[in-house]
Amino acid sequence: MHHDQEEFHQAMLERQRIVEQAIFNAEHGIATDEDFEIIRFECGIKKPSPASLILEDVFADFNNVFGVRK
Repeated sequence: MHHDQEEFHQAMLERQRIVEQAIFNAEHGIATDEDFEIIRFECGIKKPSPASLILEDVFADFNNVFGVRK
């Protein structure tokens, strides 16, 4: 294997190890913010901004007050 290919392969193995550890930590309730950042990055998911979280709460409250009741 070419030297560059070997380095790439080693880097990918290390990346896989890091992702697996982050998932293990999440499954066992010991994940750090960094673990969740790794998982989000690998899944292509952006971290919600504080503003969007506040808006979700506002919309939920609005729905609770004015939502359709059955």
